[in-house]
Amino acid sequence: MIDTDIYEGHTKGKWVVLSGSVYLVTPLIVEQNWIADKVTPIARMDRDTNHTTPVERDRNARLIADAPLLLEEVNGLLAEIRQLNNIIGTFDDFMCNNWTPANVHSLWNELLTKEEEE
Repeated sequence: MIDTDIYEGHTKGKWVVLSGSVYLVTPLIVEQNWIADKVTPIARMDRDTNHTTPVERDRNARLIADAPLLLEEVNGLLAEIRQLNNIIGTFDDFMCNNWTPANVHSLWNELLTKEEEE
């Protein structure tokens, strides 16, 4: 499992990639009642003290550098989810096809008998 705490404090917002560079997209109010997107290069954000701190820049770099590792983790988790869905589906099919109220009642009585014996 990946320790995601090392990414805490990264620059929040929508990141985009244009021509191989990473940019932050933020709303920019151009006129009254009209908003456009302002695109700021992540790599140059350190020049503008209003945007990032040294900690944010470090976390941004870690997040970008670890993207392949994070993708691998996501793919592993998705595989586990698919496997669990298959197990649940199989169990669900079994329950629908094999369990009748009489079977459930019989199993319940069996469990109660065992409980009384203990």
